[in-house]
Amino acid sequence: MQPVYQQKSSIICFPLFAVIIFGTFGILSKQADPNRTDGPVPESVRILTWIILGVASIQLAVRLVIVIYRYRTRPLFETEPLPTAVQNE
Repeated sequence: MQPVYQQKSSIICFPLFAVIIFGTFGILSKQADPNRTDGPVPESVRILTWIILGVASIQLAVRLVIVIYRYRTRPLFETEPLPTAVQNE
């Protein structure tokens, strides 16, 4: 069996997408608050936030599809049949 190496980008990538998506949801919910003390949020900021959320969500979905595809076509490991016991006759 060969050693298995995991790419550093896959370790860092998924939590980063989660942080970006979670953060932009927080920003959007804060922008939607009608009782803001500092006034309404400019339309350009709202659009930029939605764009960031959309791009991060699409990238996460594409990354998941790529990971699943690569796992199905080139798995990290292969199962080997167990050797049968040799009986002395």
